[in-house]
Amino acid sequence: MTTLLNTTKREKVTLKKSEIYPSNYHLEEKQYAPMVVIGADTTFGAWCNTKEEAVARLNHLEIATDYHNYSTKEEEGTGKEGAKRQSDRVRIMNELYIKDGREDITHPMHALFTGLAEKYVEVSNNNPK
Repeated sequence: MTTLLNTTKREKVTLKKSEIYPSNYHLEEKQYAPMVVIGADTTFGAWCNTKEEAVARLNHLEIATDYHNYSTKEEEGTGKEGAKRQSDRVRIMNELYIKDGREDITHPMHALFTGLAEKYVEVSNNNPK
C-alpha cells in the first residue's frame, strides 16, 4: 500500500509567529488565548482558563491554519541555502573590490560599499513604470 502525502508549498511571508496571548498582564487571574499570525492574517483561538489548555489549543490552531507549511523570507538567510547565498555575495563583492583596485579589502575604508555595483554591474532598464 502506497501513501501519497500532498503538501502545498505556500508563498513566502514576511512574518510568522505562534504564541499564547494573555488576557491581561497586570492581574493574577488571567485567561489565555492561542494566537497564530501568518503574514497580515491573525487568528485567535478560544480563551482558556489555564496556560496548558491554551498550549494544547495552539497546536490544533497551527494545524488548522497550516502554519508549518508557510516559509518566511527570513528563512532564506539561514541554513545551508542561506550560507550559500551569503558566500556568493561575499565572492561577488571581493571580485568587485579587486576589479576596482582594492586588493586590501581588510582596510576599513575598503570595506565600504561605494557604488561598485553601479560601476561594474549592468542594471536592466526594462521597468515599464
